[in-house]
Amino acid sequence: MATDVEAHIRRLQALRWTQEQIARAAGMPRPTVSNILNRRVSVTSARADAIRRIRIRRAPATTEGWTDPTGSRRRLRALAVLGHTSAALGEQLDLHVSWLYRIASGEARHIAGADALRIAALYERLSQKPELPGDGADRVRARAARLGWYGPGAWVAVDIDDPDCEPAGYPLTLGPRLRPGDEQIVRLAAEGLSTPQIARSLGRSPTAIARARARLGRDEGAEVKEDALCSPGGVGEQDRRALRNVRLAI
Repeated sequence: MATDVEAHIRRLQALRWTQEQIARAAGMPRPTVSNILNRRVSVTSARADAIRRIRIRRAPATTEGWTDPTGSRRRLRALAVLGHTSAALGEQLDLHVSWLYRIASGEARHIAGADALRIAALYERLSQKPELPGDGADRVRARAARLGWYGPGAWVAVDIDDPDCEPAGYPLTLGPRLRPGDEQIVRLAAEGLSTPQIARSLGRSPTAIARARARLGRDEGAEVKEDALCSPGGVGEQDRRALRNVRLAI
């Protein structure tokens, strides 16, 4: 059992986990991790289980060094679905708009850990606060929908920072066959509302809302497919073509 636990720790360290991060994730003091590696302490079943529960993935962001941009990219895209523009986010994050766009578009291959932590903190504050309708908010929301980006509701039950994760549900899109009320349905669905809740909010029948959501989910006008959005390396070629063909509104 000890050898198995040591191997798990080594695999985490190969992905740039520190002993402090491993200890924090396992709920034990840092010296315990060091002692396990140096075989100075017995590995109880409780300790072994706690360490094995840490999934093998890239190390969480810290204020020092660089980190994988997956979580930051997904957070910025989700905020765009809610209508938050890069200009507004940049002011709150003290980051340049062009850099936020590079992260959201998938062009950034790594970002500073401090930037990732700031984006995560802002996301926690804004993920339940859609921007009010307006030229900028409407434009960025429509663009996010056109590109098939996922809203915050897709990441509630999964690890948004894990490149191998699958978002819950599917991206609702505003394709060329947009009908009256579709944008409101997309916005409310992105906020995590259920079909009955959306129906009550818009004064329509649940059946009509369910049909609209199914139609929007299958819309062939969507620019980006789910497997491209969740790929560890960033966006796919279809996404790149879409980015060239739409106005850079965020």
